Amino acid sequence: MIRRTIARAAVAAAALAVVVATPANAAMYSHDRFEFTFAETFDECGITIDHTAEGHGGFTIRTIKGTDEAYLGWQQLSAVDTFTNPANGRWFTISNRSLFRETSGTHLEGNIWSFDSKTSGASFTVRDSAGQVVYRDSGTLRLVTTYDLLGDGQPGGEQIGDPVVTALNGRFTEVDFCADLVGPLLG
Repeated sequence: MIRRTIARAAVAAAALAVVVATPANAAMYSHDRFEFTFAETFDECGITIDHTAEGHGGFTIRTIKGTDEAYLGWQQLSAVDTFTNPANGRWFTISNRSLFRETSGTHLEGNIWSFDSKTSGASFTVRDSAGQVVYRDSGTLRLVTTYDLLGDGQPGGEQIGDPVVTALNGRFTEVDFCADLVGPLLG
């Protein structure tokens, strides 16, 4: 729950199979910049929460040399989510400034591929309404994720199982949305 919009961005990245490779190893499939805004109201942790998000970034998708079904990508993201308690006006933000790169893809069998990825930056920073940092994740996370690419020749596919963490360098915090954020920051 804590990373609701950040998770949406990650899912979008995974759906695009956003990865990076050198031009010698891959042909350009797509490159673009994006901006987004989002607003919703939901009930969580016993209160009503107004949630807005805005962000921007860019992505590149490249085909893996020798195949027309597997893609590598790259995504740069800068986003800020704001969570507000409309009953008392208290709020906090979660910002994400990160770079996601899939560095390689390995064909396993049929339409099944595994992709090595690397996410780096300040992927999770929580600030209270006074602007003070409450929690921060920063560093580099390396994962291997397996997908069924569906054989349709399009970026994306269906994830098989959970990603496997292969390296974790930096500071990463386990945060409970209700107990650590909503209660003390919005209550």
